[in-house]
Amino acid sequence: MKLTEMYVLASMFGQVLASKITKRPRPVSVNLQVTKFCNLKCPYCFADLGSLAEIKELSTKEIFETINELRKYGCRHIILMGGEPLMRKDIGEIIRYIKGKRMRCEIVTNGFFVDRYIQALKLCDSVCISLDGPKEPNDRLRGDGCHDRVLNAMEILSDNKIKARIHAILTRYNLESGLPYIAETAKKFGFVFNFSMVMLRQDIRPDFINFTEEEIVRFLNDYRRYRDNGYPVFTSNTCFDYMLNWPKKGDYTIFRDDDLTPAQWKWVMPCNYGRYNAFVDVDGRGFKCCLTWKNGLNWREKGMRQAIDHVGKNLINCVSCRSIGDIDRALLLSFKRFDIMRMAYDYISGKRN
Repeated sequence: MKLTEMYVLASMFGQVLASKITKRPRPVSVNLQVTKFCNLKCPYCFADLGSLAEIKELSTKEIFETINELRKYGCRHIILMGGEPLMRKDIGEIIRYIKGKRMRCEIVTNGFFVDRYIQALKLCDSVCISLDGPKEPNDRLRGDGCHDRVLNAMEILSDNKIKARIHAILTRYNLESGLPYIAETAKKFGFVFNFSMVMLRQDIRPDFINFTEEEIVRFLNDYRRYRDNGYPVFTSNTCFDYMLNWPKKGDYTIFRDDDLTPAQWKWVMPCNYGRYNAFVDVDGRGFKCCLTWKNGLNWREKGMRQAIDHVGKNLINCVSCRSIGDIDRALLLSFKRFDIMRMAYDYISGKRN
């Protein structure tokens, strides 16, 4: 691991400690939406892009101002997202600016424009690329031709030795075929992979991302077996324990006033979104997570400090979601589990590639 990477990781650790000591939120890791535009229309996208149609695209300078403000209040890791962030012609400038501030930079992409911005992607610490499984279930939701374009993007990333993670969304369409396909694809390209269960408000939650408890348990056990068999699964065994012992069967969110026994609360990993993590929308609003999308304050109107404090208020009174990646992140930032810190370190240092 390079000295600059060690410095950034130490700085992230310091910001987490500062938050613990001061009892105030510090957005060490921020999902920054840099564009509302996307060439796909995935029906499970939490970004609610339709409501952004009238919002003016931010200039490069405005993006830089947002990054400066975030860093001032503790951010050391930015995840660029959209829309599709590679639809911005200045994406290379944005990535270089983040790296120049001694911050980690990850980008989430659907893969369509990887070849166009390969030099910029080489500067990223990680590229998260979306694929849900074989061609039919993947393209059914993401659009015709998407699967083949993503595989081509993976070839390009692999040829250029760019660290990447395959991120798959679990749906009813890929429940049987998605896991074996993604596992073999990740192994072929030398990427890590993980699956997520979509967390959306119940009023906008499509039926194809709802599952019975039996289906969830069967999938998680199969998923865990791939890890046990040496596949590059970017999900920890501790996270699997929490997911499989989830106390609120048939529901995806646990709230503070839920009537659970002490034995059940033992298997609730408190979310630390809002405390160490935040989302910043293209319109300037900061919010806690997908379930609280659009309820934030605009930092350009209220100031970044007030916007961040608002994010930390937990307006929906939740404790935890049955979200695989978010449970792992909460475990990592709690500093309680060595296996998760080791998994993250191995990925950052390149040992899993």
